[in-house]
Amino acid sequence: MKKLQENFINKSEIIRTVYTAVPYASNKQIREIIKERYGVECSSTHIIAAIGKWKTRRELGNEAGLIDVAKEFLRKFTNDIDHCFYWLHQANKTI
Repeated sequence: MKKLQENFINKSEIIRTVYTAVPYASNKQIREIIKERYGVECSSTHIIAAIGKWKTRRELGNEAGLIDVAKEFLRKFTNDIDHCFYWLHQANKTI
């Protein structure tokens, strides 16, 4: 079981690395780049789990000030991402 979890984490890091280098790439393009550069197969489901849906990434990518809003929000929780995530999860339940 540990090997499967390590494999998932490693693939997720590869996906994030490719996404950082080419943020405008679609899921299909990311899969192709990963296959070409790293020789690793990954599914769209795995890409969505690592970096989100293409439609959402495309919409949020055009929002220039989003990173500043996220940093300010995280600062309110003394940069504790787990605590911040908990409250985001709670807010999502009330919507």
